[in-house]
Amino acid sequence: MRDSVDGAMHDLGALADAVGDQVRPVASFAVETADSIVSAVESARSAGASIWKALNVLSDRARSDDHAEPSAEDVAPAVDLAAGAASDAISSAESARSAGNGIWKMLNDVRRDPLSAAGGVLDPLRRVSEPAVVKNVVTTVGGLSTGLTAGILGSDEDLRAVGNKLIALSQKPHYEAGGRHPAFSHILHQLNPDEARMLRFLAKAGVQPAIDIRTKTLFQIGSERLAGGINMIAEMASCRWPEHNQQYLSNLNRLGLVVFSKEPVDDFRRYALLEVQPRAMEAIETVKSAITIYRSIYLSGFGKQFCDVCFDLTGYTAGGWDKDERGDKMIGSGPPAPRKHSH
Repeated sequence: MRDSVDGAMHDLGALADAVGDQVRPVASFAVETADSIVSAVESARSAGASIWKALNVLSDRARSDDHAEPSAEDVAPAVDLAAGAASDAISSAESARSAGNGIWKMLNDVRRDPLSAAGGVLDPLRRVSEPAVVKNVVTTVGGLSTGLTAGILGSDEDLRAVGNKLIALSQKPHYEAGGRHPAFSHILHQLNPDEARMLRFLAKAGVQPAIDIRTKTLFQIGSERLAGGINMIAEMASCRWPEHNQQYLSNLNRLGLVVFSKEPVDDFRRYALLEVQPRAMEAIETVKSAITIYRSIYLSGFGKQFCDVCFDLTGYTAGGWDKDERGDKMIGSGPPAPRKHSH
């Protein structure tokens, strides 16, 4: 990485010389910021290596005592080493991210007013202290027991030791199931803002309709799917990039938060809007005869718990879809009640 950045710096400097003095301050700033980013990344990698070293020290100490629980005196040095490395890694990562934000701001300023931006002085680099995160790292490292670190590394024996340790923990009288699953923190880092909006919407609005467009054949034998999973969840959740709706839902399904069901929603009228969406109409127009298959999408039980813990749903109405009130006026007995489906 260092060699690549050095080469890029040389090329950028040559470009600044060719263009002129007006953009030279901007080019100089970009070079210095890029160098700071590389230094931050290298520092973060070094800190990460130190963390793994501390964890391995704990594991080796536990193994040397025939799987005895390590004492506080044994754990303290490794915990201090891991906490210090974690603090360095967090600060380095935040500095790199801040530098990147500074570069984008500089480029936008240059695009709007090149002359004034060239004379400006930007200082996006900063060190950020995250005591809460470091404290969490210390708590996690301090709670490590036999085989846990090596289990992360992956041999069958170590994985079995971790599994046995969890079983043993579940049998202790003081063990209590918490409301927050340990996977929640990892899942949050695998979501983008649009996906978070979709989860919040589903948590309030409930089951949403989806359709597949297929070729129409006799008894649907040999039918081909022309378009699948058409829905309007991203649009109804006010996502910034609703055209990525399918990718978002695929990721949420991968994480176990969303379920794709073959069951339809109770009110079939909700499918009418989906059938006239451009994607559905384009698929229908490609064949002589097509048929619409009604599906649904909803939060899994795990997804509901995730939303309850990770999002503040107070006052959020999902654009009015939190209530099923359409103001229908029935004449006579009205249509038969829709068949209930369990989701």
